[in-house]
Amino acid sequence: MEYINPIIPIEVIIFNGVSTLVLGIYIYIFAYKLSNNHYISAKYISYVCFAIFNWIFWIIIQNKYIFPLENIWLIYIANVIIYFSFISIIQSLIFFAISFNDTRLSKKYNFLIYPYILTVFLILIPKIGILQLNMENPIAYQSIAYYILLLYSISYLILYIKILTNKYNSTHNQKIKKSIKFFLTLTSISIFMVLITNIIIPSILSNTASIYYGPVFMLIFVLTVLVSIFKYKLIYISTPVDKLVITLMITLILFLMRFSIIDNNILHQLQANIVFTFIFSWIYIFLTREVYIGFKNQILLNNKKRELEVVLASKNSFLQNSSHQFRTPLTVILGYLGMIVNKENPKYELNNTTKDDLNKAYISAKNLNDIINDVLTVNDVNAGKFGVDIKDNIDLKQLINSIIYEKKELLSDKNTNVNLIVKGNQSTVKIDSNKVKEAINNIFDNAIFYGKGQIDILINYEINDFFEISIKDNGVGITASDAKKIWKKFERGKKSPQINPNGSGLGLYLAKQIIVQHGGEINVESEGLNKGSAFIIRIPKTQSYNNK
Repeated sequence: MEYINPIIPIEVIIFNGVSTLVLGIYIYIFAYKLSNNHYISAKYISYVCFAIFNWIFWIIIQNKYIFPLENIWLIYIANVIIYFSFISIIQSLIFFAISFNDTRLSKKYNFLIYPYILTVFLILIPKIGILQLNMENPIAYQSIAYYILLLYSISYLILYIKILTNKYNSTHNQKIKKSIKFFLTLTSISIFMVLITNIIIPSILSNTASIYYGPVFMLIFVLTVLVSIFKYKLIYISTPVDKLVITLMITLILFLMRFSIIDNNILHQLQANIVFTFIFSWIYIFLTREVYIGFKNQILLNNKKRELEVVLASKNSFLQNSSHQFRTPLTVILGYLGMIVNKENPKYELNNTTKDDLNKAYISAKNLNDIINDVLTVNDVNAGKFGVDIKDNIDLKQLINSIIYEKKELLSDKNTNVNLIVKGNQSTVKIDSNKVKEAINNIFDNAIFYGKGQIDILINYEINDFFEISIKDNGVGITASDAKKIWKKFERGKKSPQINPNGSGLGLYLAKQIIVQHGGEINVESEGLNKGSAFIIRIPKTQSYNNK
């Protein structure tokens, strides 16, 4: 047998081998290991890349370092690894085709492992197998074992094409169809040309003149895998990893620069290349490790987020389904208490003590009803179902008077007077009346509970672009630090729990959500503790959108 130096640049072969290794590592880690084994095909495509690298690496080693030493055992070992890597490429391609777009490997193809094992034995056993301990003819091209290898390679390539073709015909997903068509066509051409240059031609001509074209055709395979991953999403690799893979493969040019230096001393070449490869590899290992840790942590966070979303969805569902059970009995209680307290039936005869006690029960029931409504509304906000329907021409004076009337028992119980002033001639505004009423109601409740007997409400239409509602009390006031946090869920002022222990901490949060949905703003002004506070709502006069 005759060994012939390659007529193509050795750098091209080296580039293909190292880039295939890098690609295989990133597919294995980021598409297989970090996907919780859902993409089994990623594992096998990475095995193909590793086998290609191994195959190319030993072709280079044999050509540059082993064959010139004329050691038959080194040549035998190199050839064993080369042919073993070659049949592993084909075997892994088959398993990739079987597992493509599936979560597990079909068991009906388990028998394919036996021809693979047989071919491995034909490679390993000298004299009666493919390889010989013969310096002149280390490979028995005309032997039965070599023809079995040829049959094995061609039949597996045909089977590979058949499996992917069947998957192409059976799927209705056009994206998957395009991916299969692109990948199947180019990889089949690549493997077929490798078979011709590395198996068939050497068998006919009994020399190695064409084997160095195999890595060049494998470069087509590598580029096909890259395009299939990045463009057709053949297997899942996140976009940041896509960019990193491309960046690292481009930097392989630096690696090739070292091999372009010619040194006739084989030992010096080997030493220099080992040192350079070691340094360069550590750069890759460091970068890969950092990205791997980052993505692993991100996956853990995503899993926790999904678990939290399930819990929140269950909570939201429970609240939605239970809202009727919450409201119905409370509505009945409020109805009867309201009738008794307001003496809507002449048969109701109550002494002052009983009336006062029932009035307190009525106020507490209404407070509980408001809390339930707040909780359910916040649930809608969290579920993304909260919005405003701006379509009503509402008289704000009439709206606020209705709120004052509904709170007359509470106002009487707290000995609180309300003074309502209107500035300007405008009579109606375009708002979502139910939602704005809810917002004002929440602020008004706070003014009653935390005030000291006097509430001043101002409706101001005289501002050019918006109208303003100010609700001012003479109560406990609010500190600057509390003024920042009271708009958050379940946040209250420091003195709030002492004065009103039944508050939910949701009223002001919801009030702000409602006003913001109207394109407005809500703020609080206070000179400090025990100096009262004023909540000011500003909403644009022109509402040209619908948020519901």
